[in-house]
Amino acid sequence: SRIPNSMEIWWIGPNGSVQDAFWYEGGQWVRFELAPPNSASTNGTIAAVSRIPNSMELWWIGPNGSIQDAFWYEGGQWTRFELAPGGSAATNGGIAAVSRIPSSMEIFWTGANGSVQDAFWYEGNQWIRFELASAGNAAGNGMAALSRIPNSLEVWWSHPNGSIHDSFWYE
Repeated sequence: SRIPNSMEIWWIGPNGSVQDAFWYEGGQWVRFELAPPNSASTNGTIAAVSRIPNSMELWWIGPNGSIQDAFWYEGGQWTRFELAPGGSAATNGGIAAVSRIPSSMEIFWTGANGSVQDAFWYEGNQWIRFELASAGNAAGNGMAALSRIPNSLEVWWSHPNGSIHDSFWYE
């Protein structure tokens, strides 16, 4: 929820489309298709964040293992781009997003090789990507991220042995 009187949800349709539904206080739920069929892996997940009240950002895994990004700023239309090329993500992997400060976003996803990949953005700069955990460290779509204070991030993921692994950062 980017503002107190609104909610928005997204999901992957059975045809690989990305669906959106939003609600504003006093109104009805409104649905629309954000991305057409075959835009998302039907085995992947979606992550979303609102770093400021007039913006939303959404990421999902493409059917080719790419990382897709869609963003919206109040008064504009949804805009899409490819953040990471095909083969960057496991099509059945997890993805998580966090915004620890209004001028930054960070996403994590399961790499095609079972690694944990990280991409971060600071206002005025380009996205920067790196490998957080090496190949064979992540499995399945279990991934979550949290920033409990502005100078810290934490991410958890499912390991192939069934355990949960954690990585954290303090400024």
